[in-house]
Amino acid sequence: MRLTPRHYAYLKIAEGCNNQCSFCIIPAMRGRLASRRIDEVLREAERLVAAGVKELLVISQDTSAYGSDIRYTPGAWRGASYQTRFIDLARGLAELGAWVRLHYVYPYPHVDEVIPLMAARRVLPYLDVPFQHGSPAVLKRMRRPAHSENTLKRIHAWRAQCPDLTIRSTFIVGFPGETDGEFAQLLAWLDEAQLDRVGCFKYSPVEGAAANARPDHVAPQLQEERYARFMERAAAISRRRLAQRSAGTCGYWWMRWPTAPLRRAAKRTRRRSMAWCGSKMPGASTPATGPRCGSWPRMTTISPAASLRKRLHAEGLHDLGGLVLHGLSLAHGRREVTRGGSVRGITPHRLERIHARLGRGEAVPGDALGQVV
Repeated sequence: MRLTPRHYAYLKIAEGCNNQCSFCIIPAMRGRLASRRIDEVLREAERLVAAGVKELLVISQDTSAYGSDIRYTPGAWRGASYQTRFIDLARGLAELGAWVRLHYVYPYPHVDEVIPLMAARRVLPYLDVPFQHGSPAVLKRMRRPAHSENTLKRIHAWRAQCPDLTIRSTFIVGFPGETDGEFAQLLAWLDEAQLDRVGCFKYSPVEGAAANARPDHVAPQLQEERYARFMERAAAISRRRLAQRSAGTCGYWWMRWPTAPLRRAAKRTRRRSMAWCGSKMPGASTPATGPRCGSWPRMTTISPAASLRKRLHAEGLHDLGGLVLHGLSLAHGRREVTRGGSVRGITPHRLERIHARLGRGEAVPGDALGQVV
């Protein structure tokens, strides 16, 4: 039984975790890492794609450790042999023609092998990596895996191979014993890493976690101050990276409703093809004449009828008041893959509001988007 919309699905590849992070109790709750055989996972993914899924979100507690607990057991799928390991999973899923998004990937050296698949657009150029902190001393107290790896060097190497790579991460501020100097290290690390999107948590004790027994817990007021400073810095980086991604896109083309059911639904609501100023999207026709670059595209701003909106969402498309994007590239890779027009002049708060409205199935008026470039 699936609880997600038709166009995407979660693909769970393992349960449990072998890491012993001092702030976490997942191993105590869910046990040690228990990977599913790769042939079983690939067959499930194949069934999901056959049922209409366009995007597979690969999840586990530690995706990059996949298969290590069963000694990378081999399996066969579609007449080929695969091992139950991270890179073989990515290669197998790439054969399905769906978008493959990898979550909860630790920065182990073997993760480097998946970057060429992303550069070749066989796997989405997106990594969700829970770095948690930038200070080696704090990471050691957290008992984080791969804390001795030079993660900054690894990030730079990934982006050298795949410049479009989007990296999302989560962090903890106010971990017991975190000094002003260690927090400054975290901010400096963030400046150097230039992550596209981050989340942050203030440390709070979890019943049964080893970190509870550590001395020098950070006062709540200081945690709040550090949280605010961290998020302010992260938001500025996100804005700059979004502006860099938006720069230089121009050219004109006509976008048509991509499937016959959508064309019929659009015809019933008297919606025709729309002109758009932006780089050419997959499936778009050849560029056509349009307005001067930097102005609004010539198109019909629509607030579609409920029947058309329902069809759009069923097809995995989002209506943005006249702009129909396959996926959603406005918020730093949340539903990246579109190479359509880019948007500027939008605050992160507005982006979050747009996401929230889309999640409720509501139309977003065209003037909520800002200027299309």
